[in-house]
Amino acid sequence: MKSGTLNHKQLSLIARSPLFKNLDPSSLPLIFQHLHAEVRRFPAQALIASEGDPCTGIGIVLGGSIDVKKIHLSGKETTITEITPSETFGEVIIFSDHKTYPSALISQQKTTLLFISEEEILRLCRFNHVFLKNLMGLLSNKVLMMSDKVRILSYDRLRQRIASYLIGFYHKTHSSTFTVPHNRQEMADYLSMPRPSLSRELKNMKTEGLISYRRNQFTLINPEKLELII
Repeated sequence: MKSGTLNHKQLSLIARSPLFKNLDPSSLPLIFQHLHAEVRRFPAQALIASEGDPCTGIGIVLGGSIDVKKIHLSGKETTITEITPSETFGEVIIFSDHKTYPSALISQQKTTLLFISEEEILRLCRFNHVFLKNLMGLLSNKVLMMSDKVRILSYDRLRQRIASYLIGFYHKTHSSTFTVPHNRQEMADYLSMPRPSLSRELKNMKTEGLISYRRNQFTLINPEKLELII
C-alpha cells in the first residue's frame, strides 16, 4: 500500500512521531501525497528484519509493536527494546557507514509500519526545515541514550547499575516517583544482568528503605543516599 492511502488514524500517529512533530497536521496529507513511502502489514511474531539485513530507510510504527531482539548462536533471545505506535526505527542506521540492522525486528502482534526511503528522507530535509530539525534532534537523543547506557554498564556492581538507572529517571522527570518504560525482563536485559539477580537486588534495596516500587512505578525514598552508591 502506498502512503497516499493513509487514513486519519495513521496520519494522527505520524503527526505524533518525533520526525513530524511541530508540523501542521493538516499539511501531512499533502506531504504524503507527494512522498514515495510504503505501508506494510505483518502478522504477529513475524520477522520484519534479521540481524545483518540491509536498512534502506526509516520506519514508523502505525499499529501494533515491534521487539528489537538480539538472537544468540545458542538460540537464546534477548529483548533490547520495544518500539510502539508513532515511534521510529532505522534513523541512525541509514546515515552510518554500515547500513544493516544490528538486531532482529519481530512484530509482537499484528503490526502496521510505514517505511520512508533514505532518498525521500533527504528530500524532506531539503524542503522542510522543521523536519530536518526533528531528524537532527532524534539522532542527538539516540546518541545521548546510548551514552547513558554505556555509562550505566561501566559499573561493575549490580546495585550501582540499578541505582544509576533509577537516578537517571529521577533527574529526567524531576520527580522521586516515576514510571520506567521497561518490565523486569527488559530492565534486566538493559542492565545486562540476570532477571533473578535484578529482582533480588531490588527487593534488598526496598527492604533497606532506599526505594519502593509496584510493577514499573518506582519511588526513590532516599535519592541522596542512592546517588552515593554510584
